[in-house]
Amino acid sequence: MTKQQIRDFCDRYETSNEIGAEILNLARDDDDAARIWAEPTQEECRVIIGRAFGKSDKETLFWGGSRLTLRDSIRDPLWASASDDPDAHYAVLVLNEYGREIEVGAAINIMDDDIREELHSEIAPCSPVNFFRAYCVKHRERHGEDFEPNKMNPVW
Repeated sequence: MTKQQIRDFCDRYETSNEIGAEILNLARDDDDAARIWAEPTQEECRVIIGRAFGKSDKETLFWGGSRLTLRDSIRDPLWASASDDPDAHYAVLVLNEYGREIEVGAAINIMDDDIREELHSEIAPCSPVNFFRAYCVKHRERHGEDFEPNKMNPVW
């Protein structure tokens, strides 16, 4: 899929490029992309929104008429919430260095508080993926081992 195809899809459906790209990545074909945009399953929403926010520095993305926001502070678990459904929450996903999807909120819960706060002061605001990567580097430096969610088969 080309950048132009993503732009065309996003223009047609009034959707942020990040959301549109993830819809197109998930879809089997154009008809499936249109179905996902109009009537996504809960799992498709979780994956699309999580990946889109995980790769973006933006705090607000759009899916048609829905405004999706990322909470302001990296200190809290990072959740995306559709403004038209305040009870719908989607975990922000990042890829660890082995390509495994990690829910950032869950990873934040087991981070070393001192490292997390230090990085928050140094680099926030930044994208969840940049924060996760920076944390993994600092964790390895300070503790002499990989952060569990950044391992080949994370277990926590």
